[in-house]
Amino acid sequence: MTTMKRVGAGDFYFFDKQYFSKIIDNLGEHLIIVEAIYDSQVIGAEMHFHTGAFVHTHLSGTVDGFNHLSP
Repeated sequence: MTTMKRVGAGDFYFFDKQYFSKIIDNLGEHLIIVEAIYDSQVIGAEMHFHTGAFVHTHLSGTVDGFNHLSP
């Protein structure tokens, strides 16, 4: 949520736990979660969907203070 606050996202983009539960229930087999770890701490994460040869980035975020490490 820190990324969403930092970029001034509207309330629509602050998804609740139910949103993510539905993604797992309905698209779990197509879901890829990637964590960026620095100094034993998760500093960023991304959620991707895949099907066949295609991958779609759905959400990504970086913990405040580590943005300089984000591409």
